[in-house]
Formats: sequence, structure tokens, C-alpha cells
Amino acid sequence: IIALMVFSLAFLQWNFEQLKELEVKRKYGALYLGLETRPGWRMAMLYPFIFMLSAFYTQLSSLIGRKGTLLSVNHHLQVFLVVIYVGYFRPFDIKFQSRLEFINEILVMICTYSLITFTDFVPEAHARYLCGWYLVFFVIFMIALNLAVILYKGI
Repeated sequence: IIALMVFSLAFLQWNFEQLKELEVKRKYGALYLGLETRPGWRMAMLYPFIFMLSAFYTQLSSLIGRKGTLLSVNHHLQVFLVVIYVGYFRPFDIKFQSRLEFINEILVMICTYSLITFTDFVPEAHARYLCGWYLVFFVIFMIALNLAVILYKGI
């Protein structure tokens, strides 16, 4: 996984000028599909790397669980940095897609931050119960939003 992350980052950065060529698009287009490839938008090519790093971090934090408080804090920081990256660089070539990704990342950040209420920091079971319902609401909202976009846009 780490080798794929490093390879995709290096490949997209080294071949940035050739990404619009038809032969490169045909062979490697799935790696940067939908990303902005105009001159000056080199930071958009970081998105596949950041996405894979985010998924890797999420899996790592779920494997370590309670023993990894520091890893959990790092995961919260990582989600926050992804929100900043997507919000600032708008890596997609379609404005709607960048906005949808930003909204998704904000919702993931809210869900991730709400997970702290299920630790020993919140001793009251009723408070954890209520927060659980808010978490369920946000997850259902995120799924419904993305499903509505898929059905409306026909993606």
C-alpha cells in the first residue's frame, strides 16, 4: 500500500506536463481521473496520495483501537488536514465535485470528532447514547446525499 502511494505521488508529479497527452490519459488516466491538470495546479495531483494515506490511517487506527490514543489524535489531525487541503486546493476539475468532496470531508470530520464521546472521557451512558444517534444521523445524511447525487447526476 505504501509503495502504491509513493509511486502514484512520484508518477503524477514527474509526469505532470504530459498528463494531458492522449497516450498518457489512455494508459494512466484512471490514476488522475477528474483531477485538475491545468498548468499551475500541480498540488491537485497530491489528492490520490492524500486519499490513500487517509484510508491507510483510518485502517491503522481501527486496528490499534483503544491502545492508540496518540494515533487517534493523529487521525483527528489528519482528517482536519484533509479538509483544509480539499477546501483550499479544490483538486477536481468540476466545481460541483470539489464542493461535494469538501462537504463529505466535513461530514467525516464531524463523525470522527464525535467518536471521542464513546471513550472514557464521557462517563454517562445516556450522553453516549444520544451522541450515537447523532452519529447515525450524520452517517445516514452522508449516504443519502451521495446517493442523491448519484441518482440525479447519473454518475
